Amino acid sequence: DFVERITDAVAACDVLLALIGPHWLTMTDAAGSRRLDDPEDFVRLELSAALTRGVRVVPILVDGAKMPRADELPADLAPITRRQAVEISPVGFNTERLMASLTTLLARPVAPPIAGTPAGPSVSVAETPEVAEPAEPTRTAPADRAPSQAPDGSPAPLAAPAPVSRQPDVPSFAPPMRQTWGAAPPSAGAAASSTGPATDGRPPGSPAVGFGAGSPDPRPPVRTSPPTGSGATPNGPNRRLPLLVGAGATAAALVVGALVWHPWTGGQSSGNPSGSVLPSTSVSAPLRPSTSPSPSVEPADLPNPAIMAHRGGLERHQLETLEAMEDAARRGFAVETDVRYTKDGVAVLVHDEAATKGLDCGGKDVRVSQTSFADLRKLCRSKPTASDPNSYRIPTLDATLEAIAAASPTAWVFLEVKTEESDAKLKALLATPGKYGLSERTVFTSFGRDRLARVAKADKTFRRMLFVSGTRVPASMIAKDGLWGVAVENGVADADYVASLQKIGLKVVLWNPNEAKAWARLAPMGADLLMTDYPEKYQEWLAKR
Repeated sequence: DFVERITDAVAACDVLLALIGPHWLTMTDAAGSRRLDDPEDFVRLELSAALTRGVRVVPILVDGAKMPRADELPADLAPITRRQAVEISPVGFNTERLMASLTTLLARPVAPPIAGTPAGPSVSVAETPEVAEPAEPTRTAPADRAPSQAPDGSPAPLAAPAPVSRQPDVPSFAPPMRQTWGAAPPSAGAAASSTGPATDGRPPGSPAVGFGAGSPDPRPPVRTSPPTGSGATPNGPNRRLPLLVGAGATAAALVVGALVWHPWTGGQSSGNPSGSVLPSTSVSAPLRPSTSPSPSVEPADLPNPAIMAHRGGLERHQLETLEAMEDAARRGFAVETDVRYTKDGVAVLVHDEAATKGLDCGGKDVRVSQTSFADLRKLCRSKPTASDPNSYRIPTLDATLEAIAAASPTAWVFLEVKTEESDAKLKALLATPGKYGLSERTVFTSFGRDRLARVAKADKTFRRMLFVSGTRVPASMIAKDGLWGVAVENGVADADYVASLQKIGLKVVLWNPNEAKAWARLAPMGADLLMTDYPEKYQEWLAKR
């Protein structure tokens, strides 16, 4: 009985993610009747089962969808309007808040419904509109932290449970996938996944929920604290996969995207395999960083392993934090980052002028170039991630380069300067890597050929790399630019274009593929480097090829 199977699976999951598209309220069946008004509609059944059985429900709004009003929904679905929704862009896949919320949410026990009373979730996203701020790491002090705010402007509660490590039976959302999506680990029984309302004419009763046996993660459990009590584990009972309920035409695409967004765990690499798109010898990073910057080493032709951590990578820390940069360098990866200047001339690692990517500025309208460094550090912190619940201050370029130099004698740095600066400030910037022995391992990058020409005019000795996105720049056009390399967006790359760039002596970097299917397509192209948010996962994937 398909309905029984749905309700049983919903009752067994820990969290149900309700993916709501802009047409959910108006979608009709073949007879022209609204799908939501049909009590036998499978998506309505899934949501209703979750809401009435005490399952925690997180509404996810996609493609600009808005939360419906209670009077627009059937009575059994109306309670979903009291859950705090999370908006996700299908372009940027800004899932940091969702992942951090789920990490906190799953750490909390759910009280069973009291007999004879209507069932309801004991903990829901509505009760925790923002992730509470975790304990501050030793590296920084929390004195200037602006408290998070709920969507209505009220301060969010600052108390939070201690971070709980995830057992390896929870599948990773980052490739390579060790477990079939929609399949439960052996210890958890069956789990379910739905891709949303059927729009392909599938007959009633045909499976929209996939069940299957998955293979366990071969890595040993990673604990952040020892077990407490006799036979106790810090993680509590084994978790089942979240049930995904699509509620709109965009749900299927979002479910596919969820497979590659973020890892749930940051497990140790099982080895030190070759990290190059082409065969190469790996370089082992030191287990402990030195206490002083490493001296400049003999110039190398390419980073080795030939893997670049995009903005420091997302496997262990939030993107573009000093912690992510330092950790990636320690593991031997090249690191890429963005550089902007504050109002008082401090070079900081921030992706965009509005300080939105990976940062929480407490709802303030921030403009990096119009904000002093001290105010920027007070207003903005990095967003927690599933693998790191901490938040960090915005790092300076100097502190980051010093940390990278101390962490590894071989790691390369790729710097994209996002703002136009005076000739004097540009020369000062170009001299910064040299202060930490990184001159021979630094590449300055840009999407603009004119900006790279300015770098060459200021100092011809520095390597320069052009980012190519959307439309290919012919090799013949950039042949005389004297570049070190070209970074080609993975969606526009093919083997012929890579070969044409290499033929004129350029190094080719492919960016920013984050899942195994894309890696498998790009690897045969023979590029020199690959940049990804998941360098360790990519290295593991290479080792298994």
